Amino acid sequence: MILWLIKFILFFIVVVFVGVLFIPLKYSISGEKGDCSQLYIEISWFFKLIKTTAFFQSGLKPKTDFIFAGHGIDVSGNGKKEKKPPGEKEKKTDKNKKKMHPKHVLSKSMLKSISDLLSDFLRWLKPKKFRLRGMVGFEDPHHTGMLCGLLYIFEEPLRNSGINIISIFDREVFEGSFEIEGKLTIAVLLLICMKFVLSKPVRRIISYQIRR
Repeated sequence: MILWLIKFILFFIVVVFVGVLFIPLKYSISGEKGDCSQLYIEISWFFKLIKTTAFFQSGLKPKTDFIFAGHGIDVSGNGKKEKKPPGEKEKKTDKNKKKMHPKHVLSKSMLKSISDLLSDFLRWLKPKKFRLRGMVGFEDPHHTGMLCGLLYIFEEPLRNSGINIISIFDREVFEGSFEIEGKLTIAVLLLICMKFVLSKPVRRIISYQIRR
């Protein structure tokens, strides 16, 4: 009897594990970057039996809800503006702290890794809705030009996907909004992320950050 019970528990764990990996999740993500930046994420699984939502907005605490079988639990607090304890002084940033130069982040190999990542996402995730609007400009116009080259690579496959990025060369600016909906499996998502993280330029950046 005990042996049978152990086998049943192990079988149940395996079934749940396989289900989590391969039963598709439905996701909806939207956000905007501007004077007030915000991000909203909604993920549901198994006919919305399990659902979680998260809302992030500048100046507010993140708000996260977990819903199981229609019953919701707020796991993040009330979302009110964060207040510092009395007498606590704002920490000063170390201006002399060494930062990675943008040329290392926007190197050709890094852009190639990013383009491969985007290609994998578009090929495997196949979102039913994808919209991206914005203006992007780096402090160095050369890096803005590199971004234009990256967008050119995806011009044809992204022509009908609702992407409109305006490159700004005369000032530094990052503004825009996006919205994406679709389905994905955890197994595929893990493989895509592992491939990106293990690429040489990303490993170089991670190693640099660890050594700081």
